[in-house]
Amino acid sequence: MLIRRKRAGPGNLTTPCVTPGLTRVTSMVILGVTISNFLGFEDHIHRICCQARQSLYALRTLVAHGLRGPLLFDVVRATTLARMLYASPVWWGFAGQCERNRLQTLIRRLIRYHYLPEDSPSFEQLCLKADSRLFSAVLTDKGHVLHALLPPVKTSVYSLRPRAHDRVIPPADSLMRRTYITRMIYRT
Repeated sequence: MLIRRKRAGPGNLTTPCVTPGLTRVTSMVILGVTISNFLGFEDHIHRICCQARQSLYALRTLVAHGLRGPLLFDVVRATTLARMLYASPVWWGFAGQCERNRLQTLIRRLIRYHYLPEDSPSFEQLCLKADSRLFSAVLTDKGHVLHALLPPVKTSVYSLRPRAHDRVIPPADSLMRRTYITRMIYRT
């Protein structure tokens, strides 16, 4: 799979020759996340939306057998929401508004069917909470695998307002601002 920008047309990119016996693909599943050759996650979001809709049948069966209230909410959070939020720090920044709306529609449907409480947070709030938890873990644990990707520590002699991190804010283009570390550095 060759990863390239969408605006690069087929004539702008010289592709290597096809090796006999190998098939060139346009998307790959890496650790359960589907990534397209344009660094898009539409296929992944489509897959998790399909899986969430399929789990509605199992939830309907549990409700028919008498599971309701907080126990049902716990089951939904442990199965459907956990599957939807899996690796969200990786793909959430690359999700377009259409995909975000699809995910929020599923949350609203779960609330409408009383599978989640009325005061449940939106999918965006859940993703931002997952991002913040991971970022604080990366900042505090020097042995974390993502700790080496953080920008260097910024030393300042001034007494400025406190920030959530003490890192240098690197310059970033539109593609870099979608990546997890850059999103977290700019957000806090």
